Amino acid sequence: MKFKIDVSRNWSDDRIPAMLVLEAEGNSVSETGMTSKGALARFRRAVSQWLTNTKAGRDAWQASSHDFNYGDFREYDVANDDDFIRFLHANGLEAAGVQRHAAEDLGEHWDSTFEPEDGQ
Repeated sequence: MKFKIDVSRNWSDDRIPAMLVLEAEGNSVSETGMTSKGALARFRRAVSQWLTNTKAGRDAWQASSHDFNYGDFREYDVANDDDFIRFLHANGLEAAGVQRHAAEDLGEHWDSTFEPEDGQ
């Protein structure tokens, strides 16, 4: 099951759209035993374990000025680090990644309305 969680960043007047994608074995909440919030908590725990228990994690923590975030996670390519993957699996997740949205932001939002053509 894939969990897609918005982690977009508002930077000055710009919005940097990004999404955290987590994967767990199973196709439903009942099969995975977790909700999106639960998957996020497990992911955060795996990142914390990686930061605490590996040299690469401690170095990344120092390099980020003790402010390691989703951008750092993506920049350091943590998702492909063998130690991180081990912590991820220990927390019940199969894969994780941060992706930039490929879509263009045109100001459309959930409540944008549609109307019938004139005369209809």
